[in-house]
Amino acid sequence: MKELINFRIFTILALYVVLATSCEKSEDVEKIDKEDFMSLSENSSTSFDEESENVKILLHMSFDATVNKEDAKAQFEKAIVEYSKEKQLSKSPRNTFNFMVRTKTLNNSDFGTDGVVHARVYFQTDIGLLKYTRRLDNPNRNDFEKGKTDFFYLEATTPAPICEVSVRRFNTAIGLKGTDSWGVREFSVDITQANQYPIPSSGSSEMDSFPYTVLANISSNFWDKYEITTNQPTGTLSFGCN
Repeated sequence: MKELINFRIFTILALYVVLATSCEKSEDVEKIDKEDFMSLSENSSTSFDEESENVKILLHMSFDATVNKEDAKAQFEKAIVEYSKEKQLSKSPRNTFNFMVRTKTLNNSDFGTDGVVHARVYFQTDIGLLKYTRRLDNPNRNDFEKGKTDFFYLEATTPAPICEVSVRRFNTAIGLKGTDSWGVREFSVDITQANQYPIPSSGSSEMDSFPYTVLANISSNFWDKYEITTNQPTGTLSFGCN
């Protein structure tokens, strides 16, 4: 009987330790996730006006509603390869990576815009969290016309060479400034092997969203934005570092 009581006491103590440890781990994970989200939220509170100096647009193409998404993307990726060959981009190690932003405007009257459009994208890398904000519209041309799909090929400079990168959904957003409203049907960010040509890489990270929303402001100085909030796997692009 004494041995049975001792065994029960031992079992209860063991369960208590396991539960306590589990709770501590759960609280630690929750704390880390909350701190990560709060940090991102604080960074996102800055205006879309603040463009990043370490990102630039290399190529932009626009397709009307008669071209489907797959064909448009294939044509744009072909243009990226031709651009890379023409510019003779180096294969040597570098502290940059390339990504693609795609938008599709609703195919309805008055949903195109001549307003200022910025994209803000967060990336998780092996050297930390990086944020890039870039103006996409060209003031000298009609961008984001109704029914059109716009592709942008961008180059981001990093503080140090990176080995892995993926798109982060938290606070990645598209924003419109001014009173000329814009109907946003689709917004996506891709980091694929095709984007990195001729730099060797493997894998991909892609974030697709379908806002079907109208961005609009009551003042020329105000911003309206759409943030990606859906929880979806994005994958990882690797540059094969040892």
